[in-house]
Amino acid sequence: MQLAELTGRRAENVLGVQRQDEGWNVTLELLELQRVPTSTDLMGCYVVSLDRDGELVAYERKRRYQRGQAEDRE
Repeated sequence: MQLAELTGRRAENVLGVQRQDEGWNVTLELLELQRVPTSTDLMGCYVVSLDRDGELVAYERKRRYQRGQAEDRE
């Protein structure tokens, strides 16, 4: 995937997919820093914008957290 090439990080999970007028927004969870034990890994939540052909248009990290950390509701 293009995001892995740009960031050097691998995607762990797809958290959501949303259709847009000109393509798609995909929310992904990426492993940012691997630690021992793995429950302390540092994760990043990214939103990736793809055009109609599936090409990366933009991406943004929305938050950073430890693996397994409960999400804070705002």
